[in-house]
Amino acid sequence: MAALYHHIFQAMLQLACDPDQVTRQLFFTLTHQTIHWFTNNRKFENPDTAVLLESIMEGIVTANNPALRDVSAQCLAEFVIWSRKQSPEKNQASLNLKSILKRIFSFCKHPSAFKRLGKFLMFHVYAVLV
Repeated sequence: MAALYHHIFQAMLQLACDPDQVTRQLFFTLTHQTIHWFTNNRKFENPDTAVLLESIMEGIVTANNPALRDVSAQCLAEFVIWSRKQSPEKNQASLNLKSILKRIFSFCKHPSAFKRLGKFLMFHVYAVLV
């Protein structure tokens, strides 16, 4: 199921930054609703949530589509907000946040320039955390 989700999430993110306004509005909203649904997980690194988060991270570090980078950064912020909203306890929100921070720190050390650039887009999430 994770492989199927990976293809679906990649397509949703691509369509959420489409030049056509109607397509962009439909899929941007769908992407946000999907984030709302998948942030309601009960364990660390839930496979479905991890695939969504990985798709968002791949969108942030894409080399040839700045619109996809921006939409993915907005989706990451939405992921953080809804992880905090849907956690019954403070500890559970930290599970999703721990996954995000683990990925950000791995991008800090990566040799690819776009992955290091992507970490700066991800650090805008820090304002949401504080």
